[in-house]
Amino acid sequence: MLFYLGRRGAIPLFTHDLLRAAARVPEVMVSACVSAHNELLADINALDGDTLVLPTFSGGFGAATNLWRAPALRAALGRHISRFQPEVVVELMPHVWSPLFEPVFAAARVPRMCLVHDVVPHSGDITAMAQEWLLSSALRAQRVLTLSGFARTQLLRSGRVKGDRLVTLFHPDFAMANAPFPQRREKGLSVMFLGRVLPYKGLDLLVGAVEHVRALGVEIQLGVFGEGPLGALESRLRRLGAEVRNQWLSQAEIADGLGRYEVVAAPHREITQSGVVAHAFGAGRPVIATPVGALPEQVENGVTGLIAAQCTAESLAACIVRFATDEGLLQRCAEAVRVGAAGRSMEVFLARLAQEGSISSLGAQRSDDRLGDGRFVEAVHAQEIASGGRDQRTRR
Repeated sequence: MLFYLGRRGAIPLFTHDLLRAAARVPEVMVSACVSAHNELLADINALDGDTLVLPTFSGGFGAATNLWRAPALRAALGRHISRFQPEVVVELMPHVWSPLFEPVFAAARVPRMCLVHDVVPHSGDITAMAQEWLLSSALRAQRVLTLSGFARTQLLRSGRVKGDRLVTLFHPDFAMANAPFPQRREKGLSVMFLGRVLPYKGLDLLVGAVEHVRALGVEIQLGVFGEGPLGALESRLRRLGAEVRNQWLSQAEIADGLGRYEVVAAPHREITQSGVVAHAFGAGRPVIATPVGALPEQVENGVTGLIAAQCTAESLAACIVRFATDEGLLQRCAEAVRVGAAGRSMEVFLARLAQEGSISSLGAQRSDDRLGDGRFVEAVHAQEIASGGRDQRTRR
């Protein structure tokens, strides 16, 4: 069972794409529990899967003012688990309300695996205020999943989780098939920045790089897509003639933007791993990235993109110039992204989840003390289902 109570961003798409992949894998039956405020709820419901929708909150102080819903929501989740009988719960990202539901999984004696996306909070990100709360919930799971070796190393160095409870997966591509590769420009290069405008994302480094490349006489078209304060960058972007969509973007708007740019830039000052790379690869776009976090794991230098020598505007500029002046390199990298897509697919990712969440893999932990004392068993309706047998497919 997939569990995610967040509202917007990359994880609603992650949830949707995993459920869609599950529909193509007959050996595995996957249910889900999502928020009624999930921005892709209509798309998730259109998949006609077994999905429980919980009314959570829409933002702001709602996490506190809607706590009165908790008993009813726990009971609804318990009934869903009792009916569906999942072998394992996979929490795709910890949520501020996650600790409220941990006892439900414990009482139902269903192991929980949780994806840890970030171990250290990012500079300027308001969610950093809840980082410890979210990470603590994730680390109470029977198995902790990461999307990169970089994240695994960070967790091991923290000393808060042992290696035998850690599983390193990979970041699968997001489906951006409706973003066809644009017509090749006669000269120069089109480069896209995608994501919230926050200090750690390094938009200023990319702007500096484009200014440097322009000074060398190389034609570059820059696009900036994402919400957040631009500050002094606004006037610099205007002088560059950049396309700027400074707002929250739907997945359709992201795909439309990707369809008009040849390369995606990930100019981060620091990062764990990047969902922007997953969007870019899903659209068949090579990536220019800084050598930080797991970006060198995601982007193979000279194969699926270029990794800057340093985290500087000058190093990014050198990568931009290489792509702008070597059309063969750009084409080879774009082709490598497309050829490698099968190995980065949601179907492959789902198979790994099924393997790690199997009874043989996690079964011994069902009786582990970490599953709790069943204090909320009355909310779970844990009586046996009298339907007479289970579906022959493996339930997740």
